Amino acid sequence: MSTNPIELKRLVSKYKYLQQELEYFNELRGEYERDFKQNIIESGYEFIIPIISSGDTQSEESTISDQLPTKFKKLFRKIVSLTHPDKLKDEDEKTILELRTMYETAVNASQDGEKGVLIIIAIELGIDVEDFKDEIEEINITCNKIKKQIDEFCKRSSYYWYNLKTDKEKDEFMKKFIDSSLKHNNIKKK
Repeated sequence: MSTNPIELKRLVSKYKYLQQELEYFNELRGEYERDFKQNIIESGYEFIIPIISSGDTQSEESTISDQLPTKFKKLFRKIVSLTHPDKLKDEDEKTILELRTMYETAVNASQDGEKGVLIIIAIELGIDVEDFKDEIEEINITCNKIKKQIDEFCKRSSYYWYNLKTDKEKDEFMKKFIDSSLKHNNIKKK
């Protein structure tokens, strides 16, 4: 894929839109799941909490940035040189907030190996991404990951239940959900 400026602008817009959608769905998720669980509790049931072993839970997240190709590490350093909080003393509050957000996003992207996010931030900062023309597809990969998170949320029982139109539909769904959860030992009668 070439670095056509119009295509880059479209991809960045797509990413921003999906990122906003994800933030919106994450806000809804808490509300939906709280109401859904409250309905189960009010129906006279309680959740069975599975016992999780306390084994070694150290993740590989701290080493993921080591897996980034050198040119992405260089791109990350360019982003940091423009967005690091220590370098923002002469900026207005709005700019400081935007750049600090970009900085935090870049740090997380670097740790998670999210190359597409690093390219997007670089584009937003006006950093030349010509050396990344072969990796522009990474933005689509990042967008697809965000879309998948949104789709997974929309498949949750709490989302489905919350968006049913009538109380009758909600009651019928809740009864089926409770029956299934009892069979799978996820809940029990109080």
